[in-house]
Amino acid sequence: MNPETRSYVISEDQCTACGLCAEACPHNVGNNVIFFNPARNVYVKCDLCSGNPQCVAICPTEALKLVVSR
Repeated sequence: MNPETRSYVISEDQCTACGLCAEACPHNVGNNVIFFNPARNVYVKCDLCSGNPQCVAICPTEALKLVVSR
């Protein structure tokens, strides 16, 4: 877990690209949360843009919000 953003991240140096994480995630409908990056040969997932999520910044209706609980 990233202590600053509290998001879980995939350690690329330990990922073997087996895909079990993507299959197990109940929120990964359509492989839109955890997906394979063929250029890096690892699975990747949202890391909240290292604390500055661009989806939140660009949303014209402010429907997305970053909520950090401590």
